[in-house]
Amino acid sequence: MSTGPTALVASNTPTLQGTSDVTLRFFRLETFRLYTNIAYPIFFYLPILLITVTSVAVAFEFRKRQKKKRDSLGGTGSTTRTMTSTDPGGSGKTT
Repeated sequence: MSTGPTALVASNTPTLQGTSDVTLRFFRLETFRLYTNIAYPIFFYLPILLITVTSVAVAFEFRKRQKKKRDSLGGTGSTTRTMTSTDPGGSGKTT
């Protein structure tokens, strides 16, 4: 059964339970290669690319919000703290 230039043909094949199963059959190897050259990047590389771009965008958004929050609190961005000790005499003065 030749289908011409198209190699994908939908067929109803009965299963053991008597219901029909719609499948695609490849009649030519060239068409199968063309299909895999088109489908593989769409279903494999495209999701990886989208996940990577989304992750980078979320990271930049978190950094931007963190900087905005730090600036609104009046912080200098330094994480070091100065330590003070109270006077052992109990006067409450710090040195």
